[in-house]
Amino acid sequence: MISRRSFLKLSGLAAVSLGGGLTVGKFVSNNSTNKNLILCGFVPGDKESIITLLDSFIDSTLRNTPFELSVKGDHYLASVIKSRILSNGNNIISGNKVIVNISKLNSPLPADILLKESNSNIYSPESDFSQRFIDIRNSFSGQDGVYLLQAEIKENSLFDLFRSNNKVAVIENEKGIAEKISLDRKTVTYSVNGSLGKVVFNIGDGFAHVHSSSCKHQLCKQSGRAISNRDFIACAPNKIILRIEQA
Repeated sequence: MISRRSFLKLSGLAAVSLGGGLTVGKFVSNNSTNKNLILCGFVPGDKESIITLLDSFIDSTLRNTPFELSVKGDHYLASVIKSRILSNGNNIISGNKVIVNISKLNSPLPADILLKESNSNIYSPESDFSQRFIDIRNSFSGQDGVYLLQAEIKENSLFDLFRSNNKVAVIENEKGIAEKISLDRKTVTYSVNGSLGKVVFNIGDGFAHVHSSSCKHQLCKQSGRAISNRDFIACAPNKIILRIEQA
């Protein structure tokens, strides 16, 4: 699992880079052999800018390699993304998956993007971004981010096929793991203390989500449901993370 130190380092940089409270879409084990690349950002409402960003993100790793595409969140933009990305002839059964989640922010925040590999720190925009991503990030400068965009490129492992189908929500704060709750049970409410106050989760009946939080921007509530293995919801201001693991 990701260490508390890594999470706090990640959440702190995210708060500085993106105006407070954002953490990236999924974490995987530091010991995983999967080569995941994670994109997260506050993006403008211009659909062409969003498509350009996603095309660049996918091409940076897959470079015309076949992949499956999953998009959820805002219905209109999800449909646009599916249509435009699939026009490249992808979404065949493959060992590579591209998972996208896009949701409307309750209020605008300064537009910006983060890039991260699953087994490393967040890339520094100043020293680690390619020119392609520098140009995209510069084009966002001074604009309002009206959508929260999260995307992951995931390389599947054959080991995943032999794991249990049972899943648990693992809740962690600064002190370590606070609780593990099965997703197979009836929904329960669980409250955990964070740096600013409490975060309350609803967990059970196959998913977990944030019921309420003491953080300012409420981005953790906008993350939606955590359902699948490696899904996570994080509240960076409270330094709390809920992640889904297979039992």
